[in-house]
Amino acid sequence: MGCLLSFDLTPHYAQVAIFDPAVAESYPEWSAGSEPIATGTYGIAVATQTDRQSDKSTLSTVRLEVWDSIPDRKASQIYSGSIVVTDHGLVAGNVTGNSLHEIKLSRGAHEIAVFVDPVDQPEYVCFVLGDRLSN
Repeated sequence: MGCLLSFDLTPHYAQVAIFDPAVAESYPEWSAGSEPIATGTYGIAVATQTDRQSDKSTLSTVRLEVWDSIPDRKASQIYSGSIVVTDHGLVAGNVTGNSLHEIKLSRGAHEIAVFVDPVDQPEYVCFVLGDRLSN
């Protein structure tokens, strides 16, 4: 199939995420706030470039994609693990900016990898969803 979702958004608070909106505590907690990624059972958040460009008056944008295969774009993999999905699927985007897009996915644990470009303050984030690991 390839690319399931692709959109540009303002990365409010310099982060984007993928998580299960039906689970109250699905958005992962940042440990120190300086790590590149925060993970939890039901969600993953990725640190990005700031939400404002250097002139402070222009909002920045990040390209966020969700794929079911390795993306075509050159990017660095920063995470590989799993995410658990309930009956409601996942959403991807930015909570503060109310820029969340639904991803229909079957219930259970799924493989997930995260790719970014550049590695430091990414302007491109790609979540790659793989096979279901369990029910």
